[in-house]
Amino acid sequence: MTLVKRIPAGAGMGGGSADAAAALKMLNQLWQLHLPLETLQELALPLGADIPFCLQGGLCRVQGIGEKLTPIGGRRTYPLVLLQPREELSTAAVFRESDAMPSVHGDTFGVLKAIDTGDMQLLEKSSVNSLQGAAMRLVPAIAAAQKELLAQGALFARMTGSGSVTYGVFESAAAADRAAEALKGKWPVVLRTETCYE
Repeated sequence: MTLVKRIPAGAGMGGGSADAAAALKMLNQLWQLHLPLETLQELALPLGADIPFCLQGGLCRVQGIGEKLTPIGGRRTYPLVLLQPREELSTAAVFRESDAMPSVHGDTFGVLKAIDTGDMQLLEKSSVNSLQGAAMRLVPAIAAAQKELLAQGALFARMTGSGSVTYGVFESAAAADRAAEALKGKWPVVLRTETCYE
């Protein structure tokens, strides 16, 4: 079996978890096991907390250590530009750094309402990445990436997972396209994508 990784490594984007989910789905099909999604998710959880979500797909609220998944709907896609600094980040190192810092929490219900209504201002106000401060201490370029995205017209910018990729959320696809074009060559990785909403 050969898995081809198409997203940046050390980025906090769940690439390893997505690869594991793809492998589990393929083996289930190849060996004709006919295991239901719930069984695959039970098998996946000890391998990695993000894998059950990657098996599920779509938009979900994730609770517990990754085993409680509640599908949620959305009103729109969100155009994104992703930047990655040269430095990769170790998830373990980010969590160690985070443990020494005050906890930061977002407003979960505000985020859910924002996604349901497509309210970008509420999404910006309610969402937070609690690992971002710790990651910025280890890789200050994350803060510089956010500053660049905002300067290019992003409505707000956050770090993905445990970093080091930073994404900017744009009002329109055209605005995101312009920003991605302007940032090419300035960062090792510049990706233009968008979220799904179902």
